[in-house]
Amino acid sequence: MKWFFKANVETFIGKKPLSGNGDLMATVGYVHISITPKTEHEVYNALLKIEEIVDLTPIFGDCDFIAKIEADDINKLGQVVLDKIRTISGVIETKTWTGAVI
Repeated sequence: MKWFFKANVETFIGKKPLSGNGDLMATVGYVHISITPKTEHEVYNALLKIEEIVDLTPIFGDCDFIAKIEADDINKLGQVVLDKIRTISGVIETKTWTGAVI
């Protein structure tokens, strides 16, 4: 397990995690977004307006979009998903994965 976190647990609670070289970095999340049929263009354009989304990819499969979010901390990441993404008309489900420092 020598590849595991170099910083202590306090670093990861309510603060920006440290990268492997000790620099502060944003909290990163990947959100799979499912939408109702025939709302692709409206939802896509609404998602593009969310400043924390740094990458947005329409896909075919279990969901309709994958969005990469960068936020100051895990709480802000949650706020983006709950208050900005899930409130868009046409969004029916989100699944969020957060990044980790290894």
